[in-house]
Amino acid sequence: MVVAAFAAFLRQDSGLLENLPDEGHVRIHFRRLKRKMIKNALVVAADGSGDHTSIQAAIDDADPGAVITVKPGTYNGQVRIAKPVSIMGQGPRDEIVLHSDDGSTVVVNGEEAALQGLLIACSGKEKGAEGENPGSIAGILCSAGQITISDCSIGCGHGTSIAIFAGSNAALSRSKFWNGAVGNASRAYFDTCEFPKRQTEGSRMVAFEGCPEVAFTSCELHDISGIAIVNSTARIERCDIDNATEIPGISVLKGSDVLVAESNIHDCDKGGMTIEASKATISSCRVHDNAGVGVIFSGAVDARMENCDIHDSDDSAIVIKDRAAPVITRSSI
Repeated sequence: MVVAAFAAFLRQDSGLLENLPDEGHVRIHFRRLKRKMIKNALVVAADGSGDHTSIQAAIDDADPGAVITVKPGTYNGQVRIAKPVSIMGQGPRDEIVLHSDDGSTVVVNGEEAALQGLLIACSGKEKGAEGENPGSIAGILCSAGQITISDCSIGCGHGTSIAIFAGSNAALSRSKFWNGAVGNASRAYFDTCEFPKRQTEGSRMVAFEGCPEVAFTSCELHDISGIAIVNSTARIERCDIDNATEIPGISVLKGSDVLVAESNIHDCDKGGMTIEASKATISSCRVHDNAGVGVIFSGAVDARMENCDIHDSDDSAIVIKDRAAPVITRSSI
């Protein structure tokens, strides 16, 4: 009946389909249209109730721009994305598990990808998949293109949660990163994300080098190794950073340009902040209860600190050395 109505509609407008002889032709076109629509909306279900049982099979089958819905289940094996697709969990996030024990779990290489509502984990073996740098094993590896991640939980046993490399752009929101994050020559924007307290093995370093833009907004970073911004432009705003273990809570190094505003840096093992040979504006921050020095300014810095509260460090509140000359105003030390 739907096909007959569709045929009648087409006959009313010869511009849509000229010289339509019968409903058979419409039936063929209708079937082709239906197949096209299905390729743009695929369902993956481990129990066989969807279009595919494998996420990779769905990606391979999907048209560019497709939305792939993933039902609860555990999906083993690496997922490689080289076309624009969206992969959306349907159900409780912690019941939709993507896991790989051989290299990174999700690899994005070109185009655009969106991930939502997924738990992504990898065992992080030293030897990755073919063509993958073993030193870059991650829950999500973005080696080119653009990725949008929301409402995901991401970890990697002996690697990092996410690695964002040259030319990539990543927008990340409302997600958990259990094993840090690294970036090189890329753009990354973390909004309302959490680096939870230590519950897993693996890296906890948050490090970005040579990046034109990095932003952390309203994020919580607990028990990390520390944040390292190296030769990069970055913004850290309204964040809570505590218990960094290997380097100061925030290290700004080698010609970086960084704004740190309205953030709380505390209880870190190696001091609160280090600004070395870089440009920095530190505004309305609390740096307190850190082992070592609260804030170190070192080398040729162009730094301003205003409206900050630096207190209860095990060592000095502020150390200025190696010809550094920061401007410090309206701050409690």
